Amino acid sequence: MTDFSALAARLDVSVFSRLSDPATIDGRQVRGMFRAPWMQPAMGTMQTGLNEPTLAVRDADIAD
Repeated sequence: MTDFSALAARLDVSVFSRLSDPATIDGRQVRGMFRAPWMQPAMGTMQTGLNEPTLAVRDADIAD
């Protein structure tokens, strides 16, 4: 049986290496996934009320 944690870690590395962008946080280079809701195409009619840009980064990259 394959260890789920190991599979999740491999998936994380694969996704971030292909889909993330470089960013600088407190002078440190990290990789993250930027999202600007107003720049995405409208899909359906669901309104979330979220309109601020976000950057998803790995906890380990910004733990300090």
